[in-house]
Amino acid sequence: SRYQIYTQEIYFKNNDLFISVDQSNYRNLNLASKRVIEIIDKVLSTREIKNISISFQTGNVKIGSIVFPLQKFRQFTNNSISYAEMKRFISYENFYPQDEEARIFQGNIDFPLYTWGVKPDLKNHVGAPEAFYSGQIGLLASGGIILNKNSSFDSMIGVGIFQNLDQLRLTSFSRLPKVRSDVREYLKERYALKQFSYTHIFDPTYSKDYLFFGGLKIGLFEEMYGGIGGEVLFRDIKKPWYLTANYYWVKQREFNQRLSFRNYETFTGHLNFIWETPLDGVKMILSGGRYLAKDSGLTLNMSKTFKTGFTLGFFATKTDISAFEFGEGSFDKGIYFSIPLDVVSSKYRKDNARFVWKNLTRDGGAMLSGTLDLGGYVENSSSYFLNYLNNGFYD
Repeated sequence: SRYQIYTQEIYFKNNDLFISVDQSNYRNLNLASKRVIEIIDKVLSTREIKNISISFQTGNVKIGSIVFPLQKFRQFTNNSISYAEMKRFISYENFYPQDEEARIFQGNIDFPLYTWGVKPDLKNHVGAPEAFYSGQIGLLASGGIILNKNSSFDSMIGVGIFQNLDQLRLTSFSRLPKVRSDVREYLKERYALKQFSYTHIFDPTYSKDYLFFGGLKIGLFEEMYGGIGGEVLFRDIKKPWYLTANYYWVKQREFNQRLSFRNYETFTGHLNFIWETPLDGVKMILSGGRYLAKDSGLTLNMSKTFKTGFTLGFFATKTDISAFEFGEGSFDKGIYFSIPLDVVSSKYRKDNARFVWKNLTRDGGAMLSGTLDLGGYVENSSSYFLNYLNNGFYD
């Protein structure tokens, strides 16, 4: 498909058509829905269809459905009615399975599937006593095996091409376990196994009122930690909020980032409340739990996503350690922005380039990276956010 939208299932019942599709190309599901209609237009003309329900699927998880009358949608695309009129007939609903006897098409995927990619890697360390700026330019090579819709292996190798990180010679000081302040030792490594993990997503529980699913991950999560853990997610597409919870046992990796570990190990986990606020495109994430240095507290993350896909945000963490124990800066904080790659491309792409800036790397309030991040499955798919992106139907 030139739109990179792949039909998984089609059901037909009482003159209503139910379609499940898998796509990773469009951030805006309204636009993806329009593309689906364009793809199956010939099929639609062969049957008398009243309503269409388009469900979006990632792996084995159907994250929700966009439902509208076919006749009204065609009137809108032919400029016979306005979007304001069309909007009255669009609804965003939780996915709910249909009866098997109503199925008229079942997609077939020939597993296993193999994935790979290469992208640039830029490491930065700013403000060290030895040099204000140190960095490395390199490549990240990723590869994976998708065993089925539930399970996959993923790996990533980093190769440094040019760097001046060897000038970082001083040993970091911390009154806490050095869960992040030794990051300069990891940055110095030119050749590193960044990630090697196995992921399994359990079959979701679907209801007309909610979606609930979870997963398990084991392996090397990031350059500094490996271990095992899991995560669950609860979401109602009609609500502007959803919940996730995670819990991991991790052990610190050796500086050379191969398969060996250091002595430090801990449990870490958080309960996360994600809220699409009444302000257009403004999201709040409030996370509470136990951090890598065995401290406990809260993290506030606020961001604004524009209709172009550009995101700007900040975060701050306060835990039960004192400002003296934390060190310079008193508490963990930073800013970030994310640029959608289709801004610089003639094609629609869902990928983003993300940049994070923290003035200091400290051990308090440090969170684990490379986790399951189930929120990524349902990100930007609530009815509130899709209403905010309604202009996608015009593209």
